[in-house]
Amino acid sequence: MEKLEKILLKIKEDNIVCPEPGRWSVFYKRIGGFEEKGDDYDHRRHFPLILNGWFPSSKEDKHKRFIDSVDYFYSKYPNKRNFIESFFEKNNKWYRWDD
Repeated sequence: MEKLEKILLKIKEDNIVCPEPGRWSVFYKRIGGFEEKGDDYDHRRHFPLILNGWFPSSKEDKHKRFIDSVDYFYSKYPNKRNFIESFFEKNNKWYRWDD
């Protein structure tokens, strides 16, 4: 899980809360989040806070939700790791703690 640790460190070092809403939606769709089901999937912990969830939620809530979804999908689905890694390399539309 060394690469996951690097992703989490990048989030911290780059002052990232989460992706901007449009990018967060694309990210979640591409990792299969909208279709995810199962006993170990908790919609309240992983579903992105976009659309009606964006404005009423705090930065802390957005950040926790994003971190939880990255950790969950990276750990559970090795076949999604390349996309998750490349998303962090290519995305430049982040919501940051100082925004």
